[in-house]
Amino acid sequence: MADPAAEANGNKTPYLTGETTAAAEAAQSGVFTLALTLSSGSYELRVSQVDAAGTSQDLNVDTRNFNVR
Repeated sequence: MADPAAEANGNKTPYLTGETTAAAEAAQSGVFTLALTLSSGSYELRVSQVDAAGTSQDLNVDTRNFNVR
């Protein structure tokens, strides 16, 4: 089954984007929560740390795939 959020070139369309400020020191793991109501389907959650120096490089990227039934 094809991913309905995937474009013809393989890129994925974001459902939600945003930012939060971690309550942890630089280079340390922090805890965050996210709550949404999603329709049935396959999703990918991607979180990353943004370089505080202002470069466009994402640091410490983590991705999880999951299904909503």
